[in-house]
Amino acid sequence: MHELLLASVNRIRKSIHMNELVDKAFINVCFICDEEQWIVRFNGQNIDIESVKDTVGDVIIEGDIESLRLLLQGEDFLISMKKRGELGVSGQLKDLLLLESLLYLSKNFR
Repeated sequence: MHELLLASVNRIRKSIHMNELVDKAFINVCFICDEEQWIVRFNGQNIDIESVKDTVGDVIIEGDIESLRLLLQGEDFLISMKKRGELGVSGQLKDLLLLESLLYLSKNFR
């Protein structure tokens, strides 16, 4: 799970055309897969990943590894996956849309 998150964060960092969007991103996203919980902290240009024991964050996403891979690689949309029941998602709509944009727009930077 950590490698998947790290690859996604690195793609976002490499996306020069997304600097303005990343600068405005101040959200904490908790990803839950099996027994693992990771938080990705978007704090402007700083993006950190940390293993956590408590489920905390502005956005909480829970799913199996394949669903999370599709999301994190920009292959599918967060809101669509939530509607289809492939992911459990909680958070404010503005934060969900920001995260969805960051992940989807960075998919061409592998």
